[in-house]
Amino acid sequence: MAILKNSFSAFIVFLLVILSLYNLSLAQTTKTNPKVQPVEITVKDAEIRSFMHTIGNLVRQQWNAVPLRDRTNLIATVRVHLLPDGTIKNFVLEESSGSPAYDSSVLSAVSKVKSFPKPPNADLQDLLLKFNYNEMVKR
Repeated sequence: MAILKNSFSAFIVFLLVILSLYNLSLAQTTKTNPKVQPVEITVKDAEIRSFMHTIGNLVRQQWNAVPLRDRTNLIATVRVHLLPDGTIKNFVLEESSGSPAYDSSVLSAVSKVKSFPKPPNADLQDLLLKFNYNEMVKR
């Protein structure tokens, strides 16, 4: 668990550095091209991205790859309802990938997680997660 916390902290620092460099780059771009407006990315945005990244990793760790002949554009969409502490209240396949085997493998992986980290805000208690087969196999 300590390794996960250290990795998570390192990931947050990494994201903040990248976001700072991105904002610096945009600031320089707006000096040379006044039509380009900078996009402000806040710490809250980074926190949400980190939360979503963690969720994806937790499911990927529980996922068992299924042998498929056609892997083209397989995306299973799952709606997950969380309690305020991150515990999974329920989940349902919102949109099939077209492959029952892949859909089943994703639902099985979500069911094994049991709990996600506490959502950074109440809006993130109802999630619509898209699982792309090609991204899942990259682990």
